[in-house]
Amino acid sequence: MQEIEKDTTYRRPNPSEAQSWRKQASEREIREVEARVGPELFAKAGYPLSGLPPLPLNVLARMQIALADVVQRVRFRIARYGFWLWLSGVASRRLPFRSLSDSIKLKINEVDNRYLK
Repeated sequence: MQEIEKDTTYRRPNPSEAQSWRKQASEREIREVEARVGPELFAKAGYPLSGLPPLPLNVLARMQIALADVVQRVRFRIARYGFWLWLSGVASRRLPFRSLSDSIKLKINEVDNRYLK
């Protein structure tokens, strides 16, 4: 198992900041996280629940969350790589041209490397 501070350039998470996401999230987002994670896992990790009423996640609600996740990931990737590199990456993974796919992946990796600590 890796030691975060010894084996990487990252620091250990600050326990006092473990709940900071709740200050930035809306009530709906907090209820969604609690519904998806489940009260048992929150308790096991030592985190208290928010006290908000539980949010039932029916099929439609799960589909909305999944769609919002896909949209947000696409927006993030377009912002990071630019529209054309993102589109090239999507297309090259679906086409049978290995050399094209490899060259585009190298360009994407160059961008990713700029964000590594």
